Amino acid sequence: MNTLISGLIVAGATGLAFVAYKHPKEFKIIENILSIVGGSVLLGIIIWNGSAELISAKLLGTLEETDEAKKVLSDHLIFEGYILYTWISAFLYLGFLRLLPHLGIIDKEKENSPEQQKESKLKDDT
Repeated sequence: MNTLISGLIVAGATGLAFVAYKHPKEFKIIENILSIVGGSVLLGIIIWNGSAELISAKLLGTLEETDEAKKVLSDHLIFEGYILYTWISAFLYLGFLRLLPHLGIIDKEKENSPEQQKESKLKDDT
């Protein structure tokens, strides 16, 4: 299962890099969507863990505190550390991909296309 998830992550990162390289304008739209979804997921996990800890505290107050009761109640928590590190890494990667055109890393075929030449002429005329 870990191999499958790792492969999907690498495939997704490669696909994002391809889109950022070949189509930087369209990548901005994808990046905005991923930012909103990623932020929503992170917020949802924080709310889930907060509510699970609150319920666990109330249940432990009414139940006898044993190690088994603590283990059962803590099984519903999502470890925020890994999620937070993954979230930060993903946004740093998206930021790097956003900077590709500014670093001069652009698609040479697209640079020589007639559409690109028209855009550069318009910029030169102004």
